[in-house]
Amino acid sequence: ASLQFPRHRLLLGHAGMELGVPFDLSASHRLTAFASSALRHTLGEEGTVVIGVPGQEATIVSEKAPTFGESGLGLRLDPKDPRGLGAHIRGDMRYGSGVSGYTLSAGIRFGF
Repeated sequence: ASLQFPRHRLLLGHAGMELGVPFDLSASHRLTAFASSALRHTLGEEGTVVIGVPGQEATIVSEKAPTFGESGLGLRLDPKDPRGLGAHIRGDMRYGSGVSGYTLSAGIRFGF
């Protein structure tokens, strides 16, 4: 049995912006509410994978979404000193021809 992933190059162009409003919570931390929006464009060919056993092979071709948009909202907690604990939570939505999806992410960061 074999599984082949041919060499594939994909270039993703991205133009976007993020707008945020910071609020000082304390002497050590700042909370920023933000909104982001971006337009992404895929440059490259479709992806292919070949799955097979001797005598039989199947090729799977994935269609790319050439152009799609992405919008998001979130909150970010940043230390005023680069060293310290920070956190974020954000939700994103992707939309366009052949693309539809939502994500929610959260994380913490410690700078030292």
